[in-house]
Amino acid sequence: MNDMISTGVAAKSLGVSRQYVLGLVRKGILKALTPGLGAHARISVAELRRFAADNDMLLTGELADQPAEHVANNMEEQE
Repeated sequence: MNDMISTGVAAKSLGVSRQYVLGLVRKGILKALTPGLGAHARISVAELRRFAADNDMLLTGELADQPAEHVANNMEEQE
């Protein structure tokens, strides 16, 4: 599960707001995991890359060109 990132990191990588990403998750457009009650949604790097490619969006920062596990670990440390 090391390739999971927060909705905030996903939003930053897409260049959109966290609320926009949460709306995509609520609508089922962007798949996310919620570990339990009150837990924050987590999105896999692969899912975010799929979404970006399907919607002609460019990912910014490390997410654009690093392996999923490396990106998730480094970006969570910066958050």
